[in-house]
Amino acid sequence: MSKPTSSGLVKSVIKLTPISTLLILFCAVVTGPSAHAIISVSSSQVRFVGVEQIDYAPGELIIGLVGGSRETLQKLLDSWNAKIVDELPEIRAYLVRLEQPDISAKLYEAKAMSYAGLYVEPNYYVHAALTPNDALWASQWGLPKVRADLAWNIELGKRSTVVAVVDTGIDYHHEDLADNYLPSGYDWVNHDSDPMDDNGVGVAGLAQVSIMAEKVLDSGGGGTIFNVAQGVIDATNKGARITNNSYGTYLYDDTMRAAFQYAWSHGVLNVAAAGNDNTNQPFYPAAFTGFVVSVAGTDQNDARYTLSNYGDWIELSAPAVNIISTLPGNSYGPLTGTSMSSAFITGAAALMSSHCEALSTDKVRRHLQETALDLGTPGRDPFFGFGRIDVFSALQMPCPAVGGSILEPDRVQLSPLFVMEAVAATVSLISIVVLGNTRLGSRRKKPRKS
Repeated sequence: MSKPTSSGLVKSVIKLTPISTLLILFCAVVTGPSAHAIISVSSSQVRFVGVEQIDYAPGELIIGLVGGSRETLQKLLDSWNAKIVDELPEIRAYLVRLEQPDISAKLYEAKAMSYAGLYVEPNYYVHAALTPNDALWASQWGLPKVRADLAWNIELGKRSTVVAVVDTGIDYHHEDLADNYLPSGYDWVNHDSDPMDDNGVGVAGLAQVSIMAEKVLDSGGGGTIFNVAQGVIDATNKGARITNNSYGTYLYDDTMRAAFQYAWSHGVLNVAAAGNDNTNQPFYPAAFTGFVVSVAGTDQNDARYTLSNYGDWIELSAPAVNIISTLPGNSYGPLTGTSMSSAFITGAAALMSSHCEALSTDKVRRHLQETALDLGTPGRDPFFGFGRIDVFSALQMPCPAVGGSILEPDRVQLSPLFVMEAVAATVSLISIVVLGNTRLGSRRKKPRKS
């Protein structure tokens, strides 16, 4: 997809919210922007593209080398009296701190110098955007809609499948998350190995897979592009099979793109929410279509979620309205947004990866497309992509690990007690709620008003 040029409002990088184990949920919101000049870059030069409304870390730049040398970079830094404070060697990107925090002026200076073989961009913020629903307790309609209850007759998930939640962290003390938590992630905000969620966002799950957290957003839901890139790359290097991403920006960003390209090239399936602004403007990372599965939202009637973003960059769709999620303090509540939708796709991909461990990332992606329920205009369309996910159909695939096709099991519902015993050790909240377990319902706490 081509980079956007100067026209159009660039909203603050938006965070849609985390999710866990298989389902992984979220939403999004826009924070207050600041007006500054933006620099967009090609691989051979830095070019000024106009004035937009954005916000970014004062006094910080990200400089990436695309064929250029460290000597070229150092020459530029010396001319600015700037220094490198962090780096991503996997994608040759460097976080630079300036003596003077006038980023716009420095970027314009970079454009004038036209150093070859590098790109320069602000360290844009990423923001959380949790949207609790006004409804007290919504019925859990999403999982039966995507036939997850039937899919569990085939596969409940395996701990060997690792899902990375790139977000505000995970409340790994929560009763429905603790047993699945894998303490291998990192807190890139506070620079420690404890990615505990301090933002109060929700999480939910659907199968027995391992969850790791890459905390790239702070307690206020804010973070930077460089933090996001660090989290995605770290998850890749530590063995994540899938990343769930519920944040974004309407500004094309080279560093974030390079991070997701790195993950994809190393066999990671990246899933991202399409955003909740009812616009067809590309929303990144979801719109990095070569390396990321973009997910739009649907409602209980398989109609489009009214605020879901749309466009030719949408790949799949999934339930987005009134989805029950875990909340801090062992409580639960309904959330709405395409963050929830991305969680469904993440969950389906994790089940597929668990059931057929030899299945390549590309085959998982293509099979999700091929088995989706076509909605709207026949074929791929801007509102639903290839269609709404069908988890049960997605598991009806040739499985390289065992050969042959998976046969459809008897359509017998699992009893609530069995589901509770089999899945409770994971993020079983949603599976139990769907099948009507009264014991879990008796211990729920009401969500806090926001």
